[in-house]
Amino acid sequence: MTGIERGRNMTAGIGRGRPIRDNSVQSSRRNVSHLRPSATEGRKKRQCQPELIEISSSSSRESSPSVMPIPLVNVVTNLSHVIANNNGVYGPENPVMLAAVPTVRNSSIMQQAETESIMVKMVSSVERASKAALEMKENEEAPADVGILRNLSSPMKEGNTIAAGYMNYNPPHTSQVDGRTSGVIIPEWMSILFRPPKDMILDEIEAAVALYLFGNNKDDNNNGKEVIVKGRFANGERRHFKCLIPKGMVDQEILTLVACMQTYEECDQPSCWFLPTTFSQYVLDWSRSPKAVMGYYQDDFMGKIELLSKIFVPINDGHLHWYLLVVDLKQKLLVILDSKPNPTLSELKRRNIKKLALFMEEMFQHNSFYEFRLTPKPLISEFKIKEAEGVGEQLPGSNDCGVWVAMWMKECAWTNDYKISVTQASRMRIALDLVLKPFNKRKDKIISKAFANIKSSEEKRRNLVKI
Repeated sequence: MTGIERGRNMTAGIGRGRPIRDNSVQSSRRNVSHLRPSATEGRKKRQCQPELIEISSSSSRESSPSVMPIPLVNVVTNLSHVIANNNGVYGPENPVMLAAVPTVRNSSIMQQAETESIMVKMVSSVERASKAALEMKENEEAPADVGILRNLSSPMKEGNTIAAGYMNYNPPHTSQVDGRTSGVIIPEWMSILFRPPKDMILDEIEAAVALYLFGNNKDDNNNGKEVIVKGRFANGERRHFKCLIPKGMVDQEILTLVACMQTYEECDQPSCWFLPTTFSQYVLDWSRSPKAVMGYYQDDFMGKIELLSKIFVPINDGHLHWYLLVVDLKQKLLVILDSKPNPTLSELKRRNIKKLALFMEEMFQHNSFYEFRLTPKPLISEFKIKEAEGVGEQLPGSNDCGVWVAMWMKECAWTNDYKISVTQASRMRIALDLVLKPFNKRKDKIISKAFANIKSSEEKRRNLVKI
């Protein structure tokens, strides 16, 4: 090939935008290849540098000034004009949804079609995000008193159900601190023995379970023996939950279930022990030895002494009244929590506390309670007895002593402040927690039955008004 022909080819290549190929140039590049960095070094350098992007406009093909590559982290364009008219939700004053877009610069590297494609994708993503935010806002602005007829009958999403059950649901607490400001209201036409207080915020599943537990339409063909709660140590039947209706005397089965629930939440290495009501009964009746009682409860309710900080022991004074003993191993105290102290029984109460302290001290002599042989064994009988003051008192005629004991176990494991508040909502909260907490092996079954009960009630009501 002559020099003139090679020049023509080079000129033609430039006109069509093709790269110049010359064997002499390639051979000279091969001669200096040893001066280039290795592929590994090149990759390291590229990883340390910000990505460079260049976007061409329609005029860049005619005039191509010098290109200024810009780092991606620095190219942010305010797209408020894209969504400024989207119902006035977003704009410059609320730049939450503003996208990061590279500034358009003149270059011949990227064609106009590629530029338009990138812009369309970015604008569509902003529009989708804006639409999702609008839907979220509409949901937040929905009326707070959505009827339970609609909410409770609506099926749950696929993947959360099996056959007729609702799986993998962990209901949040309904105290004011969880952020809830509105809840589901049970319609007045639904008859219920224990209606949740108006200031109690329930979600749809909690409302359905409350109606299933205390609904007046639930007949007791089984004499109330339907198992509602099934724990590792004890079961709770429907008849047991009737004692949680206001002014009912809370029986020992409910308090034992609360102990099971709290023990489950402590996991495998509990720092607080919650003992069932039968523990204090065995001790105070002198009907079981420390070794026998240890065999009953050690595996299910106890752990290692090295991790232990408190022991909660519900006690009945023999006159249908419940109070709570808290063995505080850190402060070496035997704290008595009583919602209705009786001065005439004060001495008997102290003797019972001393019996329990001596019994537990004897039981803790067994080496199975210790991880290390050198761990000192606690001398619980030498702990100071202290009656908590200013902790509140149950209302006359409320029969709330058992409710106070349950709430102390639920709320005071990690604090030395035993001042709590007990209302009618506390009774409902205990019932719902016992059913819906993970320790209950029948939780999903009961939720399924609760929704079926709602559906059945609605169908019966519709049949009554048919013409």
